[in-house]
Amino acid sequence: MKRTTALLSAVALATVGLMAGPALADSPQLVKPNDNQKAGIAKAWSAYNGGGSVPQSCLYMRLSKSNKHVAALKSNIEKKPNKCASYAFDGSAILYGQKKHWWVLAEGSSVKQSECKAVAGLMGPAPWGDIVEYAAMMGCENID
Repeated sequence: MKRTTALLSAVALATVGLMAGPALADSPQLVKPNDNQKAGIAKAWSAYNGGGSVPQSCLYMRLSKSNKHVAALKSNIEKKPNKCASYAFDGSAILYGQKKHWWVLAEGSSVKQSECKAVAGLMGPAPWGDIVEYAAMMGCENID
């Protein structure tokens, strides 16, 4: 009986781990930016949105694994609702740059398909594929 219970518990834990894994883990095509990159991405995002500053912890930032000059970000309100509520936004943004110098290429939650195609064309298929989850948050669909 103990052996059966232990086996069922192990199977249940493995099933929960498999189901929760993709939702909790970063995509393997994305990497965390270093401190200089984070500062530059946050600065570019703030400048694009009229100045001021946004705490880096209120932005969830990732880089394309195939091209570290391509970044994507979204609001980090889910993890820090009290601190980041005044900085929250819908959709996501795609940026291009290096070190502390970044520029917003596209942002929002209802980007025109022509803009999506232009940004995808600038980046090439590999980086675009890396950040496809963020592109989908912008409303970009079926861009090959």
